[in-house]
Amino acid sequence: MQTGLGFAFTLLLLSVTYGCGGPSLIITWPTPAPIIYGTPLSAKQLDATANVAGTFTYSPNAGAVLNAGSHTLSVQFSPSSSNYAPSTASVTLQVNPASQTILFPPIPNQTDGATVALNASTTSGLPVNYAVTSGPATINGNRLTTTGTGSVTVQATQTGNLNYTAAHPVSRAFVSTTGKVARFAHIVIVVQENRTPDNLFGSNPNFEPGLDIATSGINSTGTTVPLTSVALTGCYDVGHNHSAFVESYNKGAMNGFDKVGAGAGPLSSCVPGPNPQFRYVDNSSGTVQPYFDLATQYGFANRMFQTNQGPSFPAHQFLFSGTSAPTTDSDLFASEDEAGGAASGCSSGPSAYVPFIDPQGVDSSRGFPCFDHPTLVDLLEPAGLTWRYYATSVALWNAPSAISALCNAQVIGGQLACTGSEWANVILNPAMVLTDIENCNLANVAWITPTGQNSDHAGDNTGGGPSWVASIVNAIGTSNCGYWQNTAILITWDDWGGWYDHVPPPQIGQPNGWGISYVYGFRVPLLVVSAHTPAGYVSNVNHDFGSMLRFVETNFALGLIGPGMWADSYADDLMEFFPLTAPKSFNAIPSQFDADHFIKDKEPPTNPDDD
Repeated sequence: MQTGLGFAFTLLLLSVTYGCGGPSLIITWPTPAPIIYGTPLSAKQLDATANVAGTFTYSPNAGAVLNAGSHTLSVQFSPSSSNYAPSTASVTLQVNPASQTILFPPIPNQTDGATVALNASTTSGLPVNYAVTSGPATINGNRLTTTGTGSVTVQATQTGNLNYTAAHPVSRAFVSTTGKVARFAHIVIVVQENRTPDNLFGSNPNFEPGLDIATSGINSTGTTVPLTSVALTGCYDVGHNHSAFVESYNKGAMNGFDKVGAGAGPLSSCVPGPNPQFRYVDNSSGTVQPYFDLATQYGFANRMFQTNQGPSFPAHQFLFSGTSAPTTDSDLFASEDEAGGAASGCSSGPSAYVPFIDPQGVDSSRGFPCFDHPTLVDLLEPAGLTWRYYATSVALWNAPSAISALCNAQVIGGQLACTGSEWANVILNPAMVLTDIENCNLANVAWITPTGQNSDHAGDNTGGGPSWVASIVNAIGTSNCGYWQNTAILITWDDWGGWYDHVPPPQIGQPNGWGISYVYGFRVPLLVVSAHTPAGYVSNVNHDFGSMLRFVETNFALGLIGPGMWADSYADDLMEFFPLTAPKSFNAIPSQFDADHFIKDKEPPTNPDDD
């Protein structure tokens, strides 16, 4: 519209004063973008301009911090020329609430009846509220008192106010025990497949001081055979049942590995080549580098032996229970994998069976693969401790599936299926452990078995195993739930897989006769990871699967499994790996794939093979 001596434009013209015989005074002030609470006013918001010279006076002025909400900013313009009258303008500024974060240090494990002050804080300075979400404890203000034994989870919250949005709740878990305080609130047992130290780490046998890794072996003719490389995803698999152990061990001479056959995996065109047992995993492209990095940053065992002298099914029973006996008072051991039908423990078909070996070393009988004896779970649950077992399916690597009390197999839809109340702790999706870690739902004790693709099992894996293990360690190490400071991670392989290893078992059986025909087996790798494990720690103590169970028992003051004369009762407790009193910081383990890859992976998981 036309008026007086000039024209007024509605676009960004917030105030107009007319001069005498000259151009109109025009003040331009764009509406400022919204800001976050805590942002001082600056020239980004106070940026009015005029088409004539003069000075601007803002209200509020630069440096002011406004509460969240809608605010009117105003300016008075004083022209330098007396031809123009002072003028004002205003705009609206939206100030949005700021976000805030809760900082909640880990809660040390406590004894029953202890009182501890909680000291969470927020980046906003607002006070934190606490609540016990599970376990035997009470809260009064910031004072927590344990009222029993077991796992306790405390959640810290801050609901926000005018200037801050609600903080994301943060949970911390610890263990309340009687007597000795548990060193770790969480123990994670990661079980991969079928390797020996000579095989898995032979590409660089001296990668740190003190290792005992051979570069050659002796065959049945007394010939020295240099170890040569094979891909982690190599196409063949070497025999590793009980008879393969007996042949390879050769009464302690350790020179019968070449007598055990190697068969093609899924590829019918596979040619194993000469001396297929005498191989180390090629690392020229960094495929297994995460394992080397874990060993150099944390702990490595020179003398870790599988407890049994056979394949996966009995090995996982020993990792879960310290025995593969069918009943508590039996002197037999399940010595081989399930056969005669789909391998699914107590929910197998009626023709399924597992061979048993007697104290004389004779495979004298067979029975249904469903056992009635205590496991480590029978110690964890009465102590109020939580547990989970992650597996791909109800198959060889799923130890709880063969325990009658845990599976409680019932006919559903014409087929047997595990229905026990405790079966809810068996998670048939390994990658769920990564989600549980992210959501602060890590159990006090967790067994983690992989999919076939990520298992390291010769002839069947696709090379994802090292990244899979690294993703678990990295998830714990970078967790916002405080897991790094109070979690121990034990990484092992369930059997030797038929690969050559130069170190014989320290003994066969115990002096009291236990295991005389089936205990102990060949070396397998063991990596121990925690904030309390020094870099490059190499152990020369004899360990076996019973040591892992004994570590759990010692940490939580649980006693021994069952009759107190299974693998855990003879084993050390691995406590030598944790000499550091102050936790060290975490450095991520580089790997090809991260946790997100495994969580989002849509490829159907492959089951374990038959060994």
